[in-house]
Amino acid sequence: MGLLALKKPEQDAGKAWPAIVIGLFVAFGGVLFGYDTGTISGILAMDYWQNLFSTGYVNTKGHLDVSPSQSSAIVSILSAGTFFGSLSSPLLADSIGRRLALIMSSLVFVLGVILQTAATALPLFLAGRFFAGFGVGLISALIPLYQSETAPKWIRGAIVGAYQFAITIGLLLANIVDNSTQNRQDTGSYRIPIAVQFAWAIILIGGMLILPETPRFLIKKGDHAKAARALGQIRRIPADHPAVLAELAEIQANHDFEMTLGKASYLDCFRGPMLKRQLTGMGLQALQQLTGINFIFYYGTQYFKNSGISNSFTIQIITSVVNVVSTLPGLWAVDKFGRRPLLLWGAIGMCVSQFLVAVLGTTTTGQDASGNILVYNVAAQKAGIAFVCIYIFFFASTWGPLAWVVTGEIFPLKTRAKSLGMATATNWLLNWAIAYATPYLVNYGPGYANLQSKIFFIWFGCCFICIAFVYFYIYETKGLSLEEVDELYTEVKSARKSKDWVPSRSFAQRQSVSGGVGEKDGATTHHSDLVFVELSLRARDDPNLKVLRGFHEGSTEGSRQLMAADFRNGVWATLSTVAIESVHALDEDVLVGKLGYKLRELGTLSQLIVPFGGLLDIGLKYGETVLIAPATGSFGSAAVHVALSMGARVIVMGRNETSLEGLKKLAEPGRVETVRINGDAQEDVKALAKFGPLDVFFDISPAKAAKSSHIKAGITHKGLTIKGTFVSTTQQATELIKTVERGVLKIGSRAGMKVMGKLQLENWEKAFEVAALESGPGKSVYFIPNGE
Repeated sequence: MGLLALKKPEQDAGKAWPAIVIGLFVAFGGVLFGYDTGTISGILAMDYWQNLFSTGYVNTKGHLDVSPSQSSAIVSILSAGTFFGSLSSPLLADSIGRRLALIMSSLVFVLGVILQTAATALPLFLAGRFFAGFGVGLISALIPLYQSETAPKWIRGAIVGAYQFAITIGLLLANIVDNSTQNRQDTGSYRIPIAVQFAWAIILIGGMLILPETPRFLIKKGDHAKAARALGQIRRIPADHPAVLAELAEIQANHDFEMTLGKASYLDCFRGPMLKRQLTGMGLQALQQLTGINFIFYYGTQYFKNSGISNSFTIQIITSVVNVVSTLPGLWAVDKFGRRPLLLWGAIGMCVSQFLVAVLGTTTTGQDASGNILVYNVAAQKAGIAFVCIYIFFFASTWGPLAWVVTGEIFPLKTRAKSLGMATATNWLLNWAIAYATPYLVNYGPGYANLQSKIFFIWFGCCFICIAFVYFYIYETKGLSLEEVDELYTEVKSARKSKDWVPSRSFAQRQSVSGGVGEKDGATTHHSDLVFVELSLRARDDPNLKVLRGFHEGSTEGSRQLMAADFRNGVWATLSTVAIESVHALDEDVLVGKLGYKLRELGTLSQLIVPFGGLLDIGLKYGETVLIAPATGSFGSAAVHVALSMGARVIVMGRNETSLEGLKKLAEPGRVETVRINGDAQEDVKALAKFGPLDVFFDISPAKAAKSSHIKAGITHKGLTIKGTFVSTTQQATELIKTVERGVLKIGSRAGMKVMGKLQLENWEKAFEVAALESGPGKSVYFIPNGE
């Protein structure tokens, strides 16, 4: 793509332009935000509006006007509305969807515009400002949410950043319209600028009526078919395209893991690992406001007017043009250079600019006894305005768009709507505080601080804090999918090290590589670590050469006796020697602590590794149909669990009807279908035919069953490529462990496994008898050597 000089990666299937167009159109909602924010500064300075809405207050120039406290309320009540609107956004976003929520938010905004347009006195005008703000607050949280969930990862930063660009367009349009109506001596002076907002709302509503819902919301609601269609529409490829299925598999796997931990509450956003992300998002949005940008756009016209600038409206238009133009290089740079460097250099540039504006304004102006501003050096005042424009450049190209970009991508799907809503609410809370406090900080008179240009020292101090905040808390997320961002926060503990993290590239690699950033492998295990030891040993000079083996000799007589019989080298040895390549460290805090597994349940890993490795070798994809036969044994039923975790539809064959029905209950209706093996290949083929074509036939039969009817039926049902594999690879063992640790693949009691017996080691003969009688799907028999 030529857009912003960024090129779509060759490996990305489909077309990029539909997602880009969708993202840029949705960004148009920023015009509502920017225009409504920008128009009030000019309206407050209009002579007709001041006379009409005044309640008797006379300003320092002897004209009727609203009082500083009334001005504070008028400006800040919009921010109060946006605060409550953004907090309410998760309720809409997670219940009716991102798309319909944007439509409803726009209708709330329209109500506010109607009230403001009709107003001829302060009470109705204030009510209109609140409802318009409530709608803007909803929109300001929903747009980055919609954009981040639909945009391709390679250009997501630019698309979400375009929301800020639309805000700057709205600010510019507001200043142009205000300037064109400021001299009218009728209600049109303020009603025209306000009524223009109807057009922006109608455009946004019309577009959202035809745009798709986000695939991630549809996955969250369990509607896989609609999610595939929506993603296919966005990428302009068929819903059953492998790229669509692969991307949905990533989304589904991430969502399944999060759901294993239960539904999210607002408190969950501040618990455990989420606390860092939540505070990062809220801190970033708070600091964006504390840079002082909205002082310029809320009170800029009045401030420049008080500072002796003859045509303050013109200066306000100039600053708005700078704001618009400066946003464009930021949209290009965000996906070119990344989030951290732009935010860091932007904070430094703003810090220096604000300091110079404060110094120039403070040293070259004064006040007479009535509070009127005296300008001692006009050139210095013009230089101050120039540095205001330089400050705006740094803000608009970095902190303006990137605050929305970063908060739109750092939260997991489980809490994304709530977390983003609270982060956006933080922005509006500080927005309200600044809007409310500024008249008291700047204006002259009893009860006012009369800071004038000294207020820029406050913004300078806040920008200095921004520098430290970025250095210690902002992770580099350039080029990562939203699911990969989750992995980044899980594996990398320091924001400063995030730029060196490399994500996995496929479902098979999704769980990260052993020994990678933040991970332990067998070579780095320590005393008392919980580990999993593979069943196979690989020759170091030939990784393809593998042998099945158990543990080496233990230290007790009992273990030595068992070695020669059923346990082959002593599985229950008290002291064992194993190859380090076969050892994998387990995250005990997650498996035993968070997920609640008992140590004995983790033994299921040895059973799962065979079907897990086989299905990965086959290349089973999300949404495909796999036949597993026979499925009623221990390895076969394990294969069913694995296939379901990969998002497949599963056909199971077996002779035990009770076991088959048990397997059918493992997933929602339609995910698992059953076929009873009756010994006649032709009849088996007919039974399979009613479930449609197969993508994969996974056979796990012993050698003596080579002539079984189910094998002939599976092969006859569809021409298949035969592929064999010996047990599994070390990489697949690592992937299996991470899949279980993430909660995507459930084991033990979480998978519905029932314990049919727990016996001491000395009763091993009885244990084998119980296991022979009770073995099957969802059943297990354990040795308890430690007396549990």
